[in-house]
Parts: sequence; C-alpha cells; structure tokens
Amino acid sequence: MAFSKANRYELDAQRRNELFKAVSYPARQKIIEQLSVEGPCTVQELCKKHPISRTTMSFHLKILRECNLVSCEEKFPHTYYELNWEKIEEAKELLGGFFTGLVHKAGQVFKAEGTGG
Repeated sequence: MAFSKANRYELDAQRRNELFKAVSYPARQKIIEQLSVEGPCTVQELCKKHPISRTTMSFHLKILRECNLVSCEEKFPHTYYELNWEKIEEAKELLGGFFTGLVHKAGQVFKAEGTGG
C-alpha cells in the first residue's frame, strides 16, 4: 500500500493541496457559490438546487467542513451550513498568492529569454 508523501512538502503546499481537492468537484464549487449568496442553509435547502441526493450532498459538505471552508450549526431539527468567511479569505490569499507567484516567475523567465510575456 502506498502512502502519501504530501506531508513532506512545506505547509503552504499542503494547505493548497487540501483546498484544490475541496473545490475540485463541480458540486462543491456550486455549494460554495450558493452559500455565498443565500447564507446558512440546510441540506434540504441546498439539495433543491443540485442534481444530487441528500447523501451525496452530505458527503460534499463533509469534505468542505474538513478543510474549514464550511461550518455547521445544529438547530434542532436541522443542521445549518454556512461559509467560514475567514477561511475563504485565507484560501483566496493562499491560492491567489500561488498563481501570482507563478506569473511573476514566468515573467522573469520571459525577460531573461527576451521573449516578452
């Protein structure tokens, strides 16, 4: 059995990996968008706008909760899910910084090669 070596990379790379996995599925992207517009929702409310079962919705919410992009609050008889805006902002900075760094590094290569960019 193979073991992941992701933990051998720096912390930012590990965190980016978690975030990329969390948003790599269209349903999770749409859940995040829906919660950003509608605010706290139950699984039932979320399912109304998605072509997936409640069980599948719960699975996707679990993944989003594990990376702290979504939090939940029990209010009998329902559980309400909402975005963790602090973590969304951190994700924006972490992922934005990653891509900005790539563009900057590529720009330096283009300048060094004299190819523009």
